[in-house]
Amino acid sequence: MSNFSAIERYSEAELDNDRPEPEPIRMPPKLRWALVIGALGGFACFAYQRDFVTATFIAVTGLSALSGFRVGVARLFSCVLGFALAYRFAPGLGTTYEYQFSRVLETSGLTNRFLSIAVIGIVISALVCFLSHKIITRFMERRRNWAVADRYVGCITGLGQAAFATLLLLGGILYLEPMMPTQADGVEPNAANRWVVNLADNTRTSKVGPIVKQYNPFEYFDVLRQVGTTQKAVRVLSDPQNLRRMIDDPSIRQLQEEPEFQLAMQNLLADPEIKEILQSGQPIDRATALRLMSNPAIKDMVDQKDFMKRAKQLLMNQIESMDRNRPAA
Repeated sequence: MSNFSAIERYSEAELDNDRPEPEPIRMPPKLRWALVIGALGGFACFAYQRDFVTATFIAVTGLSALSGFRVGVARLFSCVLGFALAYRFAPGLGTTYEYQFSRVLETSGLTNRFLSIAVIGIVISALVCFLSHKIITRFMERRRNWAVADRYVGCITGLGQAAFATLLLLGGILYLEPMMPTQADGVEPNAANRWVVNLADNTRTSKVGPIVKQYNPFEYFDVLRQVGTTQKAVRVLSDPQNLRRMIDDPSIRQLQEEPEFQLAMQNLLADPEIKEILQSGQPIDRATALRLMSNPAIKDMVDQKDFMKRAKQLLMNQIESMDRNRPAA
């Protein structure tokens, strides 16, 4: 009986091996050419009118629809799942294993923490995408109807993702443009600042400009609004006087009753690098900011209980004061 079962399983395996490979799912030529002509024709039409923002928007969404058909909706969402899991678990794991990363990468401070979080996040998202791709491919092999539907829904999803990504980029540019330093602030704008301002101006005058202004994601979602707050916080902290004012604030001083905080504060104020920056009175440039990010004393202070909560409140007060004193455009 067992020999018969073995022969039966062997025969089924042979039949599976002899089964012809399923034909690849291809986009109908009419649909493919409609997307290609629409994307490239729309780009050429609006580029001729020197509306490069709308031209790029049409080209990106059209070509992304082609890519979405090729990949399929299931694989698109498997990548989204990978990013979501990385967002959920990478910060905790990165903080837990930052010491091991410090030994390997020879980095320190908050720089090492951010690197460890980034590396673990990339590994998680790549692993989830890879495993999901294998599982989905195996699942779709014998379900032809499902596979075909997956491709067409992927085409629509790819178009929608590209449209939203472009809306997110242009909306972010419009949201950040008023925060860019100008000559009126006593700062000479660099190439990146000028690029943001120029792109914001081009977006406002483009055909898609009114849509971006009306449905700007940065005006609807609190998580995205924090980007603007972060930009303002960087400008506040780039002034050593503001940094010293935060350290000397009574709400921060109250934390000094905690022995661990006292030690962290003593180490911070005794650090030669921190002392030099505070006494210089000069704005903190990018190189100095990177040095601070790698300073262990900064990381120890950030890790203190309630410090970030109180420091954030002080920052918000500084930002509100900066907004009130900023001259109207």
